Amino acid sequence: CLKCQRMDTTHIAANCTSAQEVCRTCGENHQTKECKETNPAKFKCTNCNTHGHASWGRECLAYQ
Repeated sequence: CLKCQRMDTTHIAANCTSAQEVCRTCGENHQTKECKETNPAKFKCTNCNTHGHASWGRECLAYQ
């Protein structure tokens, strides 16, 4: 989902009930294009709730 970043093939932004958009890079409540975080150690994956990689990172175990 491009709104809440949940990785689920049946869940899309058009049907998302999340109140706020979640950044794919840092996991905070703002659009990814507005994110200023550049330190990979501070990236936060919203799928596995781990710091050190972004939600779009292929190293995420949830992604694999």
